[in-house]
Amino acid sequence: MARIEAGKLHLEKQPVTAAELISGALSEFAAALRDRRVKVNRAKDLPPAEADREFAEQVLKQFLENALKYSPAGSPLTISAELQSGKIVIGVADRGPGIEENERSRIFDKFFRGRQHRFGTKGTGMGLAIAKGIVEAHGGRIWVESELGQGSAFYFSLPVSGGRES
Repeated sequence: MARIEAGKLHLEKQPVTAAELISGALSEFAAALRDRRVKVNRAKDLPPAEADREFAEQVLKQFLENALKYSPAGSPLTISAELQSGKIVIGVADRGPGIEENERSRIFDKFFRGRQHRFGTKGTGMGLAIAKGIVEAHGGRIWVESELGQGSAFYFSLPVSGGRES
């Protein structure tokens, strides 16, 4: 986090496909996901993103870790990847409790923990803040869509390889 805040995050950007990022993250969580149905919706013919594979994969792993932590055991997860407005958008959706509307704008702040999970859930509250820093260092955007009682979907965008964020 200190490197991110100091603007000293060294990215080794190269073309990387959404498929590579997804398979890398899924292989790391294979054991934890064995009792979950994971659906991958990846658009056909997606161009590669211009990203540091290790850091971009870390963002996706953070999304998966949170989905596992905050959704009921055995509930399904969906990973998506598509092209939107000239950017690669990757997301993870769960069927957890959802995030209260007044907390959604703060969920990416350092140390922030939602009211429902402030004391009962392990972690430092830094994962999504770090993910935000990584995505922004790539020139992308990170956000959450959520509905109480229905679940949450976390997304991040990356520039298309050879393209520029507008």
